[in-house]
Amino acid sequence: MPHPILPTSLPGRQRGLTLIESLVSLALLASLSTWSLPGLQTWVLRTRLETAREAWLNDLQTARAQALQSGAEISLTRRTDCPWLGDSHDWSCGWQLGRTDATMPLAITVLGGHVQVQFSGGDRLRINSRGEPLSAGANMKFRVPNAADGSLASIVCLNIAGRLHVQNGETCA
Repeated sequence: MPHPILPTSLPGRQRGLTLIESLVSLALLASLSTWSLPGLQTWVLRTRLETAREAWLNDLQTARAQALQSGAEISLTRRTDCPWLGDSHDWSCGWQLGRTDATMPLAITVLGGHVQVQFSGGDRLRINSRGEPLSAGANMKFRVPNAADGSLASIVCLNIAGRLHVQNGETCA
């Protein structure tokens, strides 16, 4: 039963938010979003870097498996059909996977140029018929260009036995 002195709603007054309350809420939301925006941008850049690196690692694993299955040499070769490419070590356009003795690629990975990719071994990584990389001691660097944060870089190191080591930064340790 409602209290006899206090009305449940004032006559002539509607329920809801006033203009002032709405503007204060909107200002608080805008402040919170500007504080979180730099973190979101760093997260997007890091995700692009990790996606490119994981694509290369997956294609390298596929090349090793294909070499073992077919008994033939397989290559990962940089794509050269992008206008922004630099020297022969620049893999930022992407790469293709295929048999070294064939012209038709088995797979093509396209990158949009959001990540700089540099391979120290040149424009081709050859995998012998035993699944071993023939570029021992080489490395593949992944960097976000113009990133204020120097931690937006990753490197994949191939040791002399063909084992991989992935770490943050731009040098193999």
